[in-house]
Amino acid sequence: MEDIVMADVDDTVIVQRGLDDDMDISDDVSFHGDNREKLRLNALGALAGKNCAPPYPQASTYPGTPFSESVKFNTTYRSQNQNQTQPLYNPHERKLSGRKLSETVEEFLARLPPSSTQSSTHSPWIWIANPYAAHRPVAEDLAGLMSAGESILSKWAGKKATIENELQKEGKMVAAISRTINIEKKSVEEELQNLAKEKKSTIGKWMLFPETSIDRIWAIVATATAAGQLGIDAKIATADGGTGGIASTTRPRLICIYTYDFSDTQDVLRVLLRLVELELVGNSGGRGDGGIYYKSDAYTYLGITSGNPWGLKASMYSSRDMLASAQVRRRNENLWGGV
Repeated sequence: MEDIVMADVDDTVIVQRGLDDDMDISDDVSFHGDNREKLRLNALGALAGKNCAPPYPQASTYPGTPFSESVKFNTTYRSQNQNQTQPLYNPHERKLSGRKLSETVEEFLARLPPSSTQSSTHSPWIWIANPYAAHRPVAEDLAGLMSAGESILSKWAGKKATIENELQKEGKMVAAISRTINIEKKSVEEELQNLAKEKKSTIGKWMLFPETSIDRIWAIVATATAAGQLGIDAKIATADGGTGGIASTTRPRLICIYTYDFSDTQDVLRVLLRLVELELVGNSGGRGDGGIYYKSDAYTYLGITSGNPWGLKASMYSSRDMLASAQVRRRNENLWGGV
């Protein structure tokens, strides 16, 4: 876990992202393991939230993808999310493992190549921020999130067990029990998401797991982030991050690309489409056959990992589903003229 470091941004004292993001996973891939109690205590001990700011979208269209003719971003939306008058934003200025505004992206990449940088000399993560973020950090109520979130999960665990027991007594088949559980848990997921928004814990991330060409892929992500073309922030695990100090050049390496609000699906899709254009994600959403996944930080804090005891999805979105929905939506707009 990174140390929690205080920083001043626009005369507001905030706490940099220092909680255990080691649990970042997709629905199908558990990358660093699970230590929910440690995460809970870390969250409760934090005084304020992570740096949170919306992105700085630049391109109004994304040529070179199947969506080049279909995805256009409203000019008002773009202008509201870019601010050339505010000081440049960098929550990682004081981190040894973060890009400094005084160095070029090329200098940053040369100083901290993920293929060889180890946590013993830096931290488990290498960071780079979008310096053009328009909105500045707000404090998350992490203690409130953890307390209320754990209560929601505890109640759901009891309700889930009751439903399963009652349906089993009635002789229901496993498939029927699963259908009932799936219907009920949608309301739980909605309740957790509403809680996260209430407690201002809205940050989420697309997760990449490159197995080869790690330095090249990270260079693409870092350059696009610094140019304001992706989300608010990005990080990559160091060579020995999460491996007990054992450096590895062959294991999948987690890259997180953060957005400021998981409920802003237009922005989440915008970042995904840019990843497609950068050829980091296939046009069909694929990373292999499984695609990539988007997870909220709130779920990470609450220990909602792959295979969790509540039966909840660890991720909010998949690239395959989101890109397919965008294609269908555009076909309908073409068919009905946007009516």
